[in-house]
Amino acid sequence: MNYFKNLSEEQNRLNLKSEKVELSIFLDYIKELDKIGTKTLNKSEEDLEQIKKIVTRNISNLKKLKSKSDNIHKAYMKDGDRVSKELDIAPAQIPDFKKLDKLYFYIDKLISNMLQEYKKLS
Repeated sequence: MNYFKNLSEEQNRLNLKSEKVELSIFLDYIKELDKIGTKTLNKSEEDLEQIKKIVTRNISNLKKLKSKSDNIHKAYMKDGDRVSKELDIAPAQIPDFKKLDKLYFYIDKLISNMLQEYKKLS
């Protein structure tokens, strides 16, 4: 009986050591996963910041493009009005006047749509 009792105690001690080793390995595994997760999260945050900068820059560029387009259109409209008065004709009778006007509104709509999409991202 004493032999089995000693054997049982030895088995319990070995089981406890085994569980401690398993726990230690598990804790090391969790620490490594935490390191990997932290590195991945930091990289993702850096990537997100870069994307935000790109989106902000693109929004700014689109606003500048819209402003330039508006200025060109206003200048063309002013020139069209001046020429039509000089020639005593309607602005619509100036060659390609309607085409340019339609093109301006098409480009303006594209720029506005892109701005809306970028603003959703920011």
